[in-house]
Parts: sequence; structure tokens; C-alpha cells
Amino acid sequence: GAVGTHKAGVVGHDVVVEDGVWVGPRVTILGRVMVKEGATLGAGCVIKGNVTVGAQALVGMGAVVTRDVPEGATVFGNPARVINRGPETRHPY
Repeated sequence: GAVGTHKAGVVGHDVVVEDGVWVGPRVTILGRVMVKEGATLGAGCVIKGNVTVGAQALVGMGAVVTRDVPEGATVFGNPARVINRGPETRHPY
């Protein structure tokens, strides 16, 4: 598998990103973060603290994530809130 990324982001040293994750531009990931397989991290989002982004989850652009994101969920906002928990959040690529 592979991880798709854009440049100009910040990823801390305690971050684990599994296969098939798409990381948009200017994403910041700090702290003990686990990003599970197939998740999508939108442009400019910030993920910090001791959190897990579940498999196939979608983090919207500009979201600030400080809590776990459930598998397959879509989160947006500051602070990030779950707006959808359905399988339709899976990206087509």
C-alpha cells in the first residue's frame, strides 16, 4: 500500500499512518496519533493529542481534531465534530 501526501505539512515523530491514507496539503499532525487504513485528511486540518483517526474516516479541510474519530465517520469544524457515520464517506480512489 501507499500513502498519498501533499507538501508543506507537519507530521510529528510519534505519528503512525497506515496504508492507503490520503493526506491533503498543509496538514498538521502532532502528538501520539494513529491514522488508520484508508482515512482521508483534508487540506489544512490539524490533528493533535493522543487520538486515533479510524479506518475510512474523512477529516474535513480545516478541521481541528482533538478526540478519536470513529471508523467510517466524517468530521468537520473547530473543534471537529462527527457529522456522518455512514459508509458513504469512503473515497472513490
